[in-house]
Amino acid sequence: DPKRQAFLNNLEQYQSEVTKLAKARLTDADQGSIPKNHLMLFDKIITEVEAAGATPIFIMPPTLLPQASLHQAYAQGKIPYLLSFNNPAKTPALYEISQRHDSEHLTDPGAQYFTELLANAFVETLHP
Repeated sequence: DPKRQAFLNNLEQYQSEVTKLAKARLTDADQGSIPKNHLMLFDKIITEVEAAGATPIFIMPPTLLPQASLHQAYAQGKIPYLLSFNNPAKTPALYEISQRHDSEHLTDPGAQYFTELLANAFVETLHP
């Protein structure tokens, strides 16, 4: 797979991005304001989900994108639940080379591990 090979050939950049993400996740909930269009989108999602009789739960997969506005919205109480897995310090296994197909996709074992983490977090969130 060319994408996997390109990833393996550029591990130094990947590891640099993981380190950068870990540093960003230490401060992103406290930094700046949330863009108005993001707040409008969050409100719309919450309204639609609740209108359907469901509980809105936002999920952040193990990506390299910090998604600061989502974390800020949760920290500020603008969204009710956030299951976040994009913090290499909290879920380092999801960022191990063996768990990654490339910088944004998990291998089959990585996806299975993520699914287990997500399922457990989901149950803990709804049934504390």
